[in-house]
Amino acid sequence: MIKKNVIYIPEKLETYVKAPEQNDINSNTIIKYVNLEKQQISVVSWIRYPSYDLIFGVPDKGKRHKHEIGFFEYRFKNIEGKEKRLSLYVDINECKEIIEGFKLILEKSKSNSSNLWKEYEKSRSTK
Repeated sequence: MIKKNVIYIPEKLETYVKAPEQNDINSNTIIKYVNLEKQQISVVSWIRYPSYDLIFGVPDKGKRHKHEIGFFEYRFKNIEGKEKRLSLYVDINECKEIIEGFKLILEKSKSNSSNLWKEYEKSRSTK
């Protein structure tokens, strides 16, 4: 039996905590997060920045969110340094609608914010 490596995301957003590098995550790695409701989340993506992070996951089976297939949390520190968070549980339809909405934002922003897109493309080409 192959031993699984379990990584737990810290409950509080810590500015200097580093997310695991992508090459540290393999098929034997499980990332878990316990949210404020004390629900276990199986994390599929954890995107970490110095003052905020994005957590995407699937809620473990439970009675409270039995119709939801996904979980998203945006944790950040406001201007006073207080931690804030936006958490969403989504069902299949909501998940698809959110994805479609963000696709529309990306498309529309290409004409509304062309200078930002140029900077983005330039930064991507130098990596």
